[in-house]
Amino acid sequence: MTTTPDTPAFPAPPATYPVMLITRWHQAAAITSLLLVCTLFAGSLIGLLIAEVDLALAIPCALAAAALGALPGLLTYRRFPSKRTATIHADGVHFSGLGDVPYASLVSYNTDDYLKLRRSSGPTLLIMGQGKLQAEYPKFRDALLAAIGAWKQRQPPGQAVPERAYFYGSPVARLLGVAILAGVGFIILMLTQLRDRPISVYFILPMAIGMGIRLLVGQRKR
Repeated sequence: MTTTPDTPAFPAPPATYPVMLITRWHQAAAITSLLLVCTLFAGSLIGLLIAEVDLALAIPCALAAAALGALPGLLTYRRFPSKRTATIHADGVHFSGLGDVPYASLVSYNTDDYLKLRRSSGPTLLIMGQGKLQAEYPKFRDALLAAIGAWKQRQPPGQAVPERAYFYGSPVARLLGVAILAGVGFIILMLTQLRDRPISVYFILPMAIGMGIRLLVGQRKR
């Protein structure tokens, strides 16, 4: 009776996950564009109206000027797309279009709301779920945390390793929560002095109160 030798088992290829990856440069470009759009639109419209330009012509001209303000954000996201794929390895994570991010290059990592990887060199990476593929993000996050934990255990004693950071439950988060709630209280006090109150405050204030309470009493996520 002949026996068939066992087929050698090969390790499964690393899983690849769809993610959204942005950096502080993306955030700065988006904020800059927002400020430029508002400033250019308001400034152009006011200037044209002062020059007694007809309103039907002033508004399109102001919109055209505002469109120029959107260029920093549009060019940044065009040149550095946020949609990526991430592949987790034993000693680092690879992002398409960016390259390898070794765990040894990390200063800290945070999973509150989204995944934040602070690096010793290079901008901080902010990673979140990708559109309709949000269900893949928790799998990616848990797999990455497990890979980082396993890598840290393999490092020799005394070797510097990245530590997991937390925002919720930290003194900074609680201080921000107190500041937001104090600001809401001041706004409510001022509103009591007004006869006509804008309707928008009835939507904005509850959101601000909820955010302040979450920051104040939020606990660390495990």
